[in-house]
Amino acid sequence: MTQPDSRAKNSPLLFLYRILQGALIGGGAILPGVSGGVLAVVFGIYQPMMAFLARPVSTFKKQWRLFVPIILGVGLGFWGFAKLMGWMFRDDSPIPLALFAGLILGTLPQLYRNSRRGNEGQPLNAREKRNNHLSILIAFMLLISLLLFLQTGARMDYTRFTELKSNEIRLEYSLRGNDQTGEALGGLSLRLAMGDLAGAPGALTLIPGEAQGALLPGAVEGDGGPAPAISLSLPEDLPQDAVYTLYLDDEPAGQFEEDASGARALRLQFDKSHLDWRPTLFWSLVSGIIWGFSLVVPGLSSSALLIFMGVYKYLMHSVGALDFGVIIPLLSGIALVAFLFARMVDRLFDRHYSLASGAVVGLVTASTLVIIPRQFSSLPEALLCLLMGALGFVAAYFLGKWGETVKPD
Repeated sequence: MTQPDSRAKNSPLLFLYRILQGALIGGGAILPGVSGGVLAVVFGIYQPMMAFLARPVSTFKKQWRLFVPIILGVGLGFWGFAKLMGWMFRDDSPIPLALFAGLILGTLPQLYRNSRRGNEGQPLNAREKRNNHLSILIAFMLLISLLLFLQTGARMDYTRFTELKSNEIRLEYSLRGNDQTGEALGGLSLRLAMGDLAGAPGALTLIPGEAQGALLPGAVEGDGGPAPAISLSLPEDLPQDAVYTLYLDDEPAGQFEEDASGARALRLQFDKSHLDWRPTLFWSLVSGIIWGFSLVVPGLSSSALLIFMGVYKYLMHSVGALDFGVIIPLLSGIALVAFLFARMVDRLFDRHYSLASGAVVGLVTASTLVIIPRQFSSLPEALLCLLMGALGFVAAYFLGKWGETVKPD
């Protein structure tokens, strides 16, 4: 029996499975409304992770085969999902939230069954069952009240928590038609800078460069204010039956449409969010502390608070761009919370397993209900979200099945 167990523990499939688990945990910490700690519970590695954070040296020596691929996966997931979220948050798409809501909903029945057993797997007595249900209810009410408060509270100004990498940014736009060649029909260079000659606070200066090809720039509106704009139009000799789109770094910035005079025009408006912001050193550390709690307390979504602060997408942009001036204090804050609270949480699960695991069920349920998308731009988007939620549910089920076949007993 020893030889098969040894082969199972060193299986390449198991190593790959652990990397995938770690990547999803790292990604769960990034995705709004999702807790990396929840996914650690889902994959059955939450308690080993808490033991590692509480006693890193001794635990790592005993379970290094578990932690090496998990740590590798967490790093890959954290970085990869940060890049993905930095890109996706520009459109505030509900699709990824629907996918992860389905993923977590697919794990709730198993989480509940696990909470109805003792630490050694023994059935609960009547009193323990009542306490288990009570812990589920209390955890659910506490977390959902907090998240709903954050969602309905006044939005905070992100400039309190961020700083500019540079006071100006250069933007290169290109005009393309809907033909199959994809060749640019024209281009425009712009420079957006913070401040003006009068030194008005929050003022932006928009400086258009030379336009090339089939782009006709108009005058700059509101220069020296908080939201300058520039109007662009197309020459009349361009074919009328084509659709023309302006692109910034291969991403569509808007389509040209006929205005009241019949000209095909597009108006570009700018504000402070177009500049290159990143969290300050202090708030990178604070954000890491907030994120650390989502690892230690499964079900707690730190992203909700960071979104409320207005700093979330700037964190994602900085992590995705490997800005170590943000990443190092962010990881320091996560590590600080993890090492301070991991031993306490580890003891709680060891001594009061059914209560702690019941609280996890309540936290997971609350965090999942909050992230389920409720507003859609169209019926096709709503149907796509429903489909992605169903795919997430199925994926969670089969991922658990696969994990049972490749992990050792």
